[in-house]
Amino acid sequence: MPGRAPCVLLALLGVLALASPARGTVALRVDLPELTAAADLVLRGRVVGEVSRWDSSRRRIYTEVTVAVDEVYKGDARVGHSLVVTRLGGSVGGVGLRVAGEVSLAAGEESILFLRRHEARRGARLTVVGMAQGKLAVLRDRRGARVLPAAGGAGLRLVTPTGSGRLRRVATPPAVRPLREVEREIRSLVAARRPAAVRPPVQP
Repeated sequence: MPGRAPCVLLALLGVLALASPARGTVALRVDLPELTAAADLVLRGRVVGEVSRWDSSRRRIYTEVTVAVDEVYKGDARVGHSLVVTRLGGSVGGVGLRVAGEVSLAAGEESILFLRRHEARRGARLTVVGMAQGKLAVLRDRRGARVLPAAGGAGLRLVTPTGSGRLRRVATPPAVRPLREVEREIRSLVAARRPAAVRPPVQP
């Protein structure tokens, strides 16, 4: 996705997420290369805690999820450390807020996360790219091997542009992929976007 495409992608996701509240959350489908390009951080980690709070206007509830980092594919996160991911929704004092299609991060769950950094007055804040699409949960198949869903997006009505400029609904593929295979693809995508090292001129 060249140039300003990641920014355009994020803007489209924000617009589409509000497009049809009565019929569920609508979002532009994003694939693995697009998620990787749009993310500031890509990592594998485990949820170790969470705290839900009202925003300053007491109109929305946000949950701050603490994730222990096990592997880093892109960005400046550090293995063995933890970071906080903010998502919309949660429960405070018996009052709950749930947003269809928003990412779900359960205690103890391991997943690959595609995260975007937002600068705010109280410091940087991390959110998941593409709502639920930006999380690939690590699962076990019948043989005990670690696998990932081919795509995220639980709770979303995914659409993609057609040649005529309209939006067509697409289904989330049910297939799974080996964890190692997805990790190799992400690392390859990150390496392909990294600027090539400039060699010093050879002295005559």
